[in-house]
Amino acid sequence: MKHLLPISLALLLILPFSSCSHKQPATGKATVIDLISGLNNTKDIKLSDIADEITYIPLETKADCMLSSDLSLTATDEGYIMLEGGIIFRVFDKDGKFIRNVGSAGKGPGEYLTARQFSIDKKARVIEVASIFTLKMVLYSFEGKFLREYPMPFDAAYVVKEPSGGYHLATYRPQPKDSAEYRFSRMDNQGKIVQIFPEKGVVLPSSGIMLKEFQYYTYNDQVYLQNAFNDTIYRFTKGAWVPDLYFDLGSFSPPKEYWDDIKFNAKNRGQFIERVGFTDEQDYLLVFFRHKKKSEIGKYDKASKTLTYVQTIDTISRGFLNDLDGGPGVKPLWNENDGKYWYLTFQAVDLIDWKAKGYFDQADIKHPDQNKKLKAMIDRLTVDSNPVIMKVRKKK
Repeated sequence: MKHLLPISLALLLILPFSSCSHKQPATGKATVIDLISGLNNTKDIKLSDIADEITYIPLETKADCMLSSDLSLTATDEGYIMLEGGIIFRVFDKDGKFIRNVGSAGKGPGEYLTARQFSIDKKARVIEVASIFTLKMVLYSFEGKFLREYPMPFDAAYVVKEPSGGYHLATYRPQPKDSAEYRFSRMDNQGKIVQIFPEKGVVLPSSGIMLKEFQYYTYNDQVYLQNAFNDTIYRFTKGAWVPDLYFDLGSFSPPKEYWDDIKFNAKNRGQFIERVGFTDEQDYLLVFFRHKKKSEIGKYDKASKTLTYVQTIDTISRGFLNDLDGGPGVKPLWNENDGKYWYLTFQAVDLIDWKAKGYFDQADIKHPDQNKKLKAMIDRLTVDSNPVIMKVRKKK
């Protein structure tokens, strides 16, 4: 299942690699990366250093396929599946032409109350929706046909599908008595609980007030869990959660009081690094975080075991400066990532506004002709147009 964040897909990670620090976290034997000590090691890294081609796909605008800014995007072999407003899936082809809607919101048979927790099986061509408020799993084909549904045992706040076919579930805290005991658990593909995990397995704060500050995701046939409390990434293996990666935040790591004392948290918000976002690629790891009210992007090279920070960051996207065509900056985090491409979505009204303000009038770019095509495409948009997909090809 996808845990949705602003824009779309959960990030993909994590392959084993050597660390640039020899410390070991208290959470167990995990690879450690020191984020703080190398902040002075900066370089002028731009989008052309990690990508070599950009394609824009304006999505067709029709009355029966209007999209808001509340979107999640999944790229398939046929095109794109967009979850609109957490309610309905809209399918577009590779050129952005609308094909069909999939799914039906409601409380009846074959319907779901919300699709915030979902999984898309590209191989089987199935969309699986965890309707957590009506306690059931609902399955549809890519063609929009309702396939089946089965009950879920409790109201889970987070659901992720295992490559083997089952699911990991988690609840918020505090919870009603009937669901608290299943705070971290596994469910088979018929809705039966098959395993329950003790909270100490993922090192939660005693109060649990920040329990929502974690997420599930899958990569390379493994299930992972990112815990924001101690910046540890856990890998599920042999029936247990095992620490796999640890980001060392030094003196900017939030103390226990930050998670367990609401007043302390409110008074000190912004003083610590609360969460590190990251994307793992074949040869490098990208990390993103806020430090002293400043956005930071680090590129960790796996071969040299060095972490280098970006000198100049795009002011709007807080990502890499787009020196390929002078268009929007790219932050490859929380977006669809199929291994070859990053996919981002931009609202038409924003593109129109940024062009009017001269945001795309960069002089030092690799492909001025593509910059002209981008501007011409934006001129054909209206403030009511559907979003535009930005398809960014990674360098090999």
